[in-house]
Amino acid sequence: RTYRFDFSDQHTVPQTLAVGSAATWLCFDSRLVTQAFACMARLGPTLLQRVNGLAKALAWAADRFPLGSVRFLVQVDAISHADQHASYAVRGDGEAFSTALVAAYVTARLLACSIPPGVHHIEEVIGLEEVLGAYPQHLRLVASCSSDSSASCSSPMG
Repeated sequence: RTYRFDFSDQHTVPQTLAVGSAATWLCFDSRLVTQAFACMARLGPTLLQRVNGLAKALAWAADRFPLGSVRFLVQVDAISHADQHASYAVRGDGEAFSTALVAAYVTARLLACSIPPGVHHIEEVIGLEEVLGAYPQHLRLVASCSSDSSASCSSPMG
């Protein structure tokens, strides 16, 4: 089961890509961890900080009793105003390491290019194909769809 989380992308993507809305959903390979995150999201970060020692206890437990694996999958599904569908799924190992690789790559790209000063979001600066091409040993496209009726899909995994 997945739960909706209030990550920043669902607020910026509608503006940067001119779509009506965006939603972020999250799940882990451990149902217990997924449900714990959903519960914490409902409580909110300020309430968690007010409960004396709860945040520290949770961090201690997560450090000593890891659940799940280092594998991750990110899937993006989009529907345009013209009812065009697109879907991409990328998998890898080591979510934090892969995030750092992408951040370093985007930073290097920004330093090498002449992009006007100001705030830019990653989807305005670099495409998925370029990032995947830069790190094929860490990030792999699992599936993609792009069509007017969502009927044309491919899966490199077979």
